[in-house]
Amino acid sequence: MDPNSSYRLAARVGAYVKFNDDGGREYCEACNIPKVLDRDSTNLNDLLLDISAEIKLGSKHKLRVTYWDKMSRTYEEITSDQKLLHATDMYWESRRLSVQVRVLRKDDPEVMHDVGRLESMPCVLQGSTDSPANQIIAQPPLEIDSSLVEPSIQKRFRGEVTQVFNNGVEHRECMRHLVANFQKSFRGEVFEKHLWPACRSFQKHRFEEHYNLMYEACPQAMKWIHENHKHLWTRHLFSEASKCDYVTNNIAETFNSWIRNEKSLNVVDLMDRIRQLCMEKMFLRRKIARKLEGKILPNVMKDLNARSRGLKYIWRYSHKDGGSNAEMLGEVEGVTRDLVHWRHTVDLQERTCTCRRWQVTGLPCTHALCIITSIRGYNIEDYVHDYYSVAKFKKAYGKSVKPMTDRKQWPQVDSGFKLWPPILKRAAGRPRKRRFKSAAEGGTKKTTKCSRCNQLGHMAKTCNEYVYDSDAPPPAPPKPKRKRGKKNVTVVPSSASTPSRAITNASTTSPVTRRCNQIHISKSGIAYF
Repeated sequence: MDPNSSYRLAARVGAYVKFNDDGGREYCEACNIPKVLDRDSTNLNDLLLDISAEIKLGSKHKLRVTYWDKMSRTYEEITSDQKLLHATDMYWESRRLSVQVRVLRKDDPEVMHDVGRLESMPCVLQGSTDSPANQIIAQPPLEIDSSLVEPSIQKRFRGEVTQVFNNGVEHRECMRHLVANFQKSFRGEVFEKHLWPACRSFQKHRFEEHYNLMYEACPQAMKWIHENHKHLWTRHLFSEASKCDYVTNNIAETFNSWIRNEKSLNVVDLMDRIRQLCMEKMFLRRKIARKLEGKILPNVMKDLNARSRGLKYIWRYSHKDGGSNAEMLGEVEGVTRDLVHWRHTVDLQERTCTCRRWQVTGLPCTHALCIITSIRGYNIEDYVHDYYSVAKFKKAYGKSVKPMTDRKQWPQVDSGFKLWPPILKRAAGRPRKRRFKSAAEGGTKKTTKCSRCNQLGHMAKTCNEYVYDSDAPPPAPPKPKRKRGKKNVTVVPSSASTPSRAITNASTTSPVTRRCNQIHISKSGIAYF
């Protein structure tokens, strides 16, 4: 499924009475059916068949699907594929279509006499009563790149991860690893200028500007991304529920750095050490939380105050029709560093901006900060999401990790078998603990270049490559193997008064050995020559 054409559909099936074939009746409660569909391949018949199979629809019933038309402000029935496509396009900006499904008997008249009841019926994903902006977009099942994981492990991961994370969570790509894999096959100035900006774009048209330039330069490169990285990697597709705009997996990298000194431990000892680190971290954060005061975290407010200074924007005010003074609207415009004009609209009541940074992160963007700071009596902290509040911070670290005894005091369990450690062969040299860093991380790899054949990986002293230049020096002769003689220890008998010991070598003795042979040790322990 193409992530650029996928969207979520939240179907709310109302409660109904099911008529069985034997004449009995069965009451069925209302339920929510979340689905992830492809705009280019979905159709109404397949959707009705899937919903019928989900609720086990009987042969005496039929389904009627409606949606809320924002233009006519009424509920419209979806009767064809064209109307389903029209409803999808109407809510394409949020990538979420809410529909109401009513179960009717086949002999019911074809009139809509329950619109009032349908309007009060919540149509949400997974039974949530939150607004669409506070719900999570479901993405296609997680797929593991075959180049990173073995086929057997990949197949097992695909099934288990999908079973665990099947409650509407997002599946995102780490942009740093995506770029590292991308640069193995495709390189060029156009990708250096537009790949990362396309990833960081919060707006769809900004993403398309960078994407189209890369597609015109190399269509195979964009096809490679869609085939090998099928999940979300650009911010304009991120959900507005998680309030997280991360495009890299730095959280996992930070955790790896956190336990870098404990990675060499056994599994049980490693898990126990991680528990101790978490216990210390939770205690420290809870200690900090007790000292915090105010509504929003101090570091967040410090960053917002710094961003609100020196904004050279032009702004104008407005208000909603029939709204109060608090329902302020604003229009902010300016120019970029390249002297390109831009303009955005801000809604302080809904906490939205057309740049979408405010909705995705939960923090006011610079356009919203310009409007908020220009009005007397308006505070920035009143427009920050609760995720950054002191109360949420205290609640997150309110629990604690309990201490444990050592392994000797744990309960003894008879597993019925003896688990032996794996047979390992120690490699030569000191075990390496640091990993090899890539060039993007600042790592350097020293390579030796041969002055005879101009190839990498060896020196001219050991070069055996064929060179076409007649003036080139001859190849190096094979290095002879070093012969080492065995050392023999010979005890030299001496007189009873002055016993001595001499060490001889079967091979040619060194000056140090000859010097040691001249040393005699007396009974008193004094060495003399």
